[in-house]
Amino acid sequence: MNSTMLTEYIGQMFACGFPGTEMPEDFIALVKKYKVGNVILFKHNITSLAQLKTLCTDIQTLITTETGHPAFITIDQEGGAVSRLAEDYYNVPGAMALAATGDELNAYTAGKITGEILHAHGVNFDLAPVLDVNSNPRNPVIGVRSYGDDPTLVGRYGLQMVRGLTAGGVLSAAKHFPGHGDTSVDSHLTLPTVHKSKAELEQMEIAPFAHVIKSGLLPAITISHILFPAIDEQFPATISKKIVTDLLKEELGFNGLVISDCMEMKAMQTYFGTAESAAAAINAGIELIFISHTIPTACAAIETVTRACADKQISAATIEQAAEKIIGLKKQFKPAQPLPEKTMEEYRKTIASLRRKTLTGYHLPESGFPNLGSKPFFAGPQPFIVTNVSNDVDNSISFARSMQTAFGGTSIDTSIDPDDTEITRIVAQAKSATGIAAASYNGHVKQGQLKLIQALARLHKPMIAVALRNPYDLGCLPDNVCGLAAYEYSNAALSCITEMLKTNAKPEGHFSVAIPKIVLE
Repeated sequence: MNSTMLTEYIGQMFACGFPGTEMPEDFIALVKKYKVGNVILFKHNITSLAQLKTLCTDIQTLITTETGHPAFITIDQEGGAVSRLAEDYYNVPGAMALAATGDELNAYTAGKITGEILHAHGVNFDLAPVLDVNSNPRNPVIGVRSYGDDPTLVGRYGLQMVRGLTAGGVLSAAKHFPGHGDTSVDSHLTLPTVHKSKAELEQMEIAPFAHVIKSGLLPAITISHILFPAIDEQFPATISKKIVTDLLKEELGFNGLVISDCMEMKAMQTYFGTAESAAAAINAGIELIFISHTIPTACAAIETVTRACADKQISAATIEQAAEKIIGLKKQFKPAQPLPEKTMEEYRKTIASLRRKTLTGYHLPESGFPNLGSKPFFAGPQPFIVTNVSNDVDNSISFARSMQTAFGGTSIDTSIDPDDTEITRIVAQAKSATGIAAASYNGHVKQGQLKLIQALARLHKPMIAVALRNPYDLGCLPDNVCGLAAYEYSNAALSCITEMLKTNAKPEGHFSVAIPKIVLE
């Protein structure tokens, strides 16, 4: 293989991101010099569907001109808490919310709508669904991104999402193999370890992936930055040949595209080095490497891989096989076709209907939600970064202020982890209220939120507690408080909550995870 072809093939094996809503000069230079063939987009790249379409057209023009092949334009459009599209009403509910509907065909519908909207606007590869089994309620990074804590259910819903995305015209990548569900730390910040035997992993973590792989419908799988000592005592999955090649490709028989999670995550960057890990991941069997944020880091990783090839540390056959697999998938792409406004309007209505079906009651009497009276009191934190995979914070969103606008009364935005002084002050403000609605946002991690809810409950007023992300927060509620799981903190979710409380409609959802009692520390 000559040096020109090597450069072109290695470029096909990288996906890179950039800041801003237009391609910056350093990204354009990266593509021109290293023939980078793929892009990942985030919420900070997107302001509207029209702008997204223009950006994708520009990306495709640049990359096709420079490489001779179209680009994978990838995005983490999972739905719910991890949604990159700008408009709430085109973001479908997330995995756990869809599972709460009790109908796995809703996952197909969500996938098909997502796929068609992405495809129409130039995105051709959705980094979804999440097939992690959220068996650990204290998991800080997966939670509502998982369909539930039952591997069979996760496999069923995940397969329907894959089918829907495929029908919508985009590739999909199940993540995060072998499984990120039983971790208590975030791989964006450190290196997690799952201490389970291989048999235990097969029964829980691996089972949904095996189910979807068996269908033959899955185009790609994302590998996790996690240590699984029962399989490989030395290396995390991303750079483990035992996991990527021996387990996934040979034992489970997966012959689709194997991709990395972002190599700039601390699990790899801190412990193994991003550039060095890129080369090691390719030798482990990964075929598409993500450097999602930093152009100089992408340059360093590509140069490291190129040197490893020159030094025979990575074989030419490995590079050629990976690049040809990627190019083969790209040959299947169909040109983007715009969706009529009538179709988009139908999708908005369908997504809103799906979201209403996800809302799940807890401790709810037959009579429905309590009447909060003429002087209600509303409290809760604004959104904040739960994990680095979360969207950028929208400071305009406020549960408390949204409810006050709809119902009157008093509202207060709390801190993300109220201390005793703040709790005492807020409880004093709520004493004259006729009823209380308090929200939490991963309060099982930021437990000051749950302490505030318990303190407000001791006022013995009609009260509702709303979990705006993981439903595990509801495990703190005393019997005199009604709970509602919304699964996401968005304007669309707040509109659904408002409508439900105004009409006293009964929530239709059912939990797909057990809600253990929370004993506050």
